[in-house]
Amino acid sequence: MKAFLKRSVALLCVLLTLAIALGGCGIVEDSEKGEALCREFMDYVVKDNQYSAYGMMEDICTREEFLSLWDVMYPVFENTQSYELTQTGWHYDIEDGIDVTTLTFEMKTDDGKSCQLQIMLDDNGELYGFWFLDTTEFEESVSYTIPLNIVFLVLSLLAIAFAIWMIVDCARSKIRYKVLWILLILAAVSISVTYGEMPGLEWSLGLALGFSSITAIPIQLSVCVKLVLPVGAIVYFCLRNHLKRKSMSPYPPTPPYGQPPYGQMPYGQPMQGQPPYGQMPYGQTPYGQPMQGQMPYGQAPTAQTPSAQQPSEQQAPVQQPSASTEPPAPTEPPAEPPSEKQDTPDA
Repeated sequence: MKAFLKRSVALLCVLLTLAIALGGCGIVEDSEKGEALCREFMDYVVKDNQYSAYGMMEDICTREEFLSLWDVMYPVFENTQSYELTQTGWHYDIEDGIDVTTLTFEMKTDDGKSCQLQIMLDDNGELYGFWFLDTTEFEESVSYTIPLNIVFLVLSLLAIAFAIWMIVDCARSKIRYKVLWILLILAAVSISVTYGEMPGLEWSLGLALGFSSITAIPIQLSVCVKLVLPVGAIVYFCLRNHLKRKSMSPYPPTPPYGQPPYGQMPYGQPMQGQPPYGQMPYGQTPYGQPMQGQMPYGQAPTAQTPSAQQPSEQQAPVQQPSASTEPPAPTEPPAEPPSEKQDTPDA
């Protein structure tokens, strides 16, 4: 079974590689045909050869449609002597059951003109459509994007450095769930705002190692501003002190099986540093109870007569008189002491 799975995976990889290679060959072939057709048509326009240019377009448009296109294109290239053609994009589409390949080219002339051209080819490689747009004024109006891209590049480098700093700080700390926090720091939100002829707003999740930019899209007559915000790194930066403080007092370790929880001892055994049950250390008593030989708090000692005192265990018991003995003789009251004042005889 394992050998069969390995063979299946290997065969799938080979087929996928062949499909990509054949697709790449088809793209290169279509690009060469499209560039050759675009150069041929633009040569007719620059040389003011209307008849030959219409011969290329008569199968895909009427005479009136071609004349309207010619009236737009020829004034732009009236003073052009040479030009440069650069492919900027391509895509596939299906129209009326026909596979259509659209190739986009950017054209720069020697007299400072800038244009966008699209050549559409059918599945046989024949010309299926043509599209033209003069973007000279638009590109002049968005020349500010070049210095702004430098600013965005610096900000992107600072954001990447900030994310790397947070990753290193997280890796060196002793917080819980360190791996999850590192993955969160790597996360970023990418926001793309497009304004111009085709405005729009898009956002997506990505890595914090991306670059922000501002790009002019001449074929859409629009400008796209892309911002990459390291949201994960910002969240960790705001919470890192709290996480570090929390890691300083971790939960108590789990005791082994059969042992009591942390800070507790089996029943009948004192905790570490405590006396056995029922005994107190010297000089200490339970709360609210006096020590031996002291009065409770708030009470003063009272005088006790000898008769009120209880005999101790060492003293001998007092013998009580028996009934046969004679009662003691009554005692006379003590004589009064003489007064200090004596009577004197009358004169």
